[in-house]
Amino acid sequence: MIPLAAADSAAGFVQQLGSPLWQSSGATGVISAGGKNGTLVDGSVIRVGIVPDPLDSTKTCWALRLNQTDADVRSELTFGNTPFLMGKKYLCAVATNFGDWRTQKDEVVAGFQIHSPDADVAEPWMALYISPAGLRVNVRSCPSLVQSASVDHVIYQDDGWLPYVWDRWVIEFKFEDALNGFCNLYRNGVQVGSYTGPMGVADGIRTSYFKSGVYHWSGSNPWDASIPTRQALIKGPYLFVDDSVSVVDAMLQTK
Repeated sequence: MIPLAAADSAAGFVQQLGSPLWQSSGATGVISAGGKNGTLVDGSVIRVGIVPDPLDSTKTCWALRLNQTDADVRSELTFGNTPFLMGKKYLCAVATNFGDWRTQKDEVVAGFQIHSPDADVAEPWMALYISPAGLRVNVRSCPSLVQSASVDHVIYQDDGWLPYVWDRWVIEFKFEDALNGFCNLYRNGVQVGSYTGPMGVADGIRTSYFKSGVYHWSGSNPWDASIPTRQALIKGPYLFVDDSVSVVDAMLQTK
């Protein structure tokens, strides 16, 4: 695995991956690679880096790893300074490849999430979860600035998902307080989920951002020791403004 610095520029990652990281109206961002410490079961201490694509050795991908004994609960790439604005349509494209976690007894957020930057509403507005019930994608709206008041909407559930394969995800969305906010989810070129209504925080001011990685929250969700290491392989993410889903998905197939 090629290790990453704690923070780097988009240009640096473009050079390592050989492809653009963000594509929109000139939008680029500084990327923070969080949760880099902690020993894995294979003896490696690198938790965020670049590895060969296991299904095509001519290509590379991100590898984000999290271990049961790690002090941190996340291994992630955070695109915090390219915020999503209210009332504007965006498309995010990312490909994911997970290990065989289908027997797990806990829940992790994996692959991607769109998150609020605020401590008072510290939940993702949209995220992919893997749990004993399967793989699902949630969208969340918040009628007030109190986290406990947020409302969950499950827009996609797959109880028979397969490990060690690449899935292409395109998320088409717009944050709105009113009923014309929306989120459309596409998997491998096929629409699999949708939501229409308020999306994001209710005051229309706070901006959100994209994160990609593996996250495990404790408390009432103890780690299943039978799967001590979780690794997510990621291609992308890519950001587009006012583009078509078919064009974005076709681009993702080439990565």
